[in-house]
Amino acid sequence: MKAQLLDIFKRNIGILVIGTLFLIFWFGGCGKDNGNQPQNTSDTVRVTTQVLQPMIINPPYQPQQQGNTVFPINIPAQYNASGDIAKLTAQYEELVRNYLSIKRYADSITLKDTAGNRVGVVNLNQTVSENTLKETQSSYQLYFPKTVTTITNTIYPKIKNQWFIGGQASSTVGNPNINLGLGLLLKNKKENVLQLGAGYNLTTKQPQVYLGYYQKIRLGKK
Repeated sequence: MKAQLLDIFKRNIGILVIGTLFLIFWFGGCGKDNGNQPQNTSDTVRVTTQVLQPMIINPPYQPQQQGNTVFPINIPAQYNASGDIAKLTAQYEELVRNYLSIKRYADSITLKDTAGNRVGVVNLNQTVSENTLKETQSSYQLYFPKTVTTITNTIYPKIKNQWFIGGQASSTVGNPNINLGLGLLLKNKKENVLQLGAGYNLTTKQPQVYLGYYQKIRLGKK
């Protein structure tokens, strides 16, 4: 009885090997493995720029006149009163024109931070008349830091099962024993490979079947 079982085992060893490899491939290669699937990644790039804001114009305001008035100690000769009535009248009229004239001044002040970077400008428009600062109007533009964030999502294509067809030829070295074969390769989602094929031995005139399984090897860090 044992001899019969051993003989059956020897005659069917090829089928047993093929079945075993197929089970290894099916349960070890076709199952879900989210850890090996490519994950979506995001690359974030931040660029900081100085953005010039629109011009802001403040309404005119009346400056407050404060402080002491200091008169000159020595009056220049051209302002001394003339004894001639005509010349005295001309002096008076000139002083009145200068006193009542309206003078406008425009100036700007550049604003800088502690690092010396230009962060804005203040413009001043002033009006002086009757020996008094009548009006001041200011406007300004400021540079505010602005951060622009660009997020790029890279989505990897989903891995699918792939089929390959091909053939092979082999021979024993030093002893002609030629084998020809035709087969299929299946690459599953875990990138493991199952090989199925059939062949023919030209020397022994015997058909052959074969099955192979290849496990992907991952080296280094993920």
